[in-house]
Amino acid sequence: MCAMTLNGMLNTGLLGLYTNKTAMSVVAHNLSNANTPGYSRQTPIIVTNPPIYMTGLGSAGRTVAYGTGSNVSDIRRIRDEFLDLQYRETTSRLNYWDNIYSNIHYTEQLLGEPGETGIRNMYDSFWAAIEELKTDPSNEAAKAQIVSRADELINTMKDFDYRLRELQSDINSDIKLKTNQINSYLVRISDLNRKLLTSGALGTSPNDLLDERDRLLDELSKLSDIKVNSLANNQISITLGNQMVLNGSYYQEIKLAVLPGTQDTYQTYIGNNLLEFSDGTIAALFELRDEIIPSYRRQIDEFGLFLVDSTNLIYKEGWDATGTITGANFFSDLTSKKGLEDTRLFRIAGIKDVFHPNTIQYVTSLKSYNSNPNIVVTDQTDLNLYSITGDTNSPSPFTA
Repeated sequence: MCAMTLNGMLNTGLLGLYTNKTAMSVVAHNLSNANTPGYSRQTPIIVTNPPIYMTGLGSAGRTVAYGTGSNVSDIRRIRDEFLDLQYRETTSRLNYWDNIYSNIHYTEQLLGEPGETGIRNMYDSFWAAIEELKTDPSNEAAKAQIVSRADELINTMKDFDYRLRELQSDINSDIKLKTNQINSYLVRISDLNRKLLTSGALGTSPNDLLDERDRLLDELSKLSDIKVNSLANNQISITLGNQMVLNGSYYQEIKLAVLPGTQDTYQTYIGNNLLEFSDGTIAALFELRDEIIPSYRRQIDEFGLFLVDSTNLIYKEGWDATGTITGANFFSDLTSKKGLEDTRLFRIAGIKDVFHPNTIQYVTSLKSYNSNPNIVVTDQTDLNLYSITGDTNSPSPFTA
């Protein structure tokens, strides 16, 4: 239509009205979704229409370009991919440490330290009762007090270990829930990629679909460390932990398998490959279940073993009112991990881990007890030192 005619000028003005009406609709869409989770503000891309070239009498034969108005060529999201990357990395780190902190804080509350119900207070009360008995060894009430304090100490330690086991079991169940949640996110992202591929073929602007996919990626970053690679036609691939789990509309489901020899302890796999996480909530759960909580339980077990072994070693060589050595244990005897019958084994201080080393050294006393565990064995008149290796159940004499 000629731009110089009345209809042409009216058409140019009408196109301007339509353009700005569309722009106002985009603004209204932004306002109505101001509180929508994951929504990205949109902006209209306004461009000029192609001009009409004419040669008029008043232009001295020159060709003149007459404008024909404007139109909205596209509606784009205001989104910064670099900020998305920074946000997801920070979110993974935050959720990792938040879970570590909350569970360690809960463990601290279980210990009850410092407090009247803590292990330290029970331990001090036990030895205070022994000190009281020393002033009057014939006092039956003082003897009963020692037994009572010992029961309180042991029950406190058992309760702490029980609660740690319960926490470990709860975390293991949470790993299963979080894995299923990740799988559900992958299914939805895969479906969105399929819709985005169709939308791209139709030439439309799938802003709302892209917003929903970015929102799911943000949620996924809370659970695990993720790496997102952009592909053609608005497609993406996702690497989760050390494995690629999604490429376009195709994804791999994360499988849960129970570790052999454990009670429903879950591990994650992609196909036959172990899936390991280094950040996010699920990485924290694995570290808590497999490292942090077992470390607390080993320490309380070591403390219990040390207390029982050392107390029994002293008590066995004590004597009753008649002056006779009873040879009795104060605490119930503990079965050795190595299956040894010598229950008078006393662990030398300084062993890092009494449950898993290849070689464990013990010292037993024949007639006397050396109060300093950091002894230098130069002669074996009063002490026998045994070395126990992982491939034998029989102790063999150790030569200093």
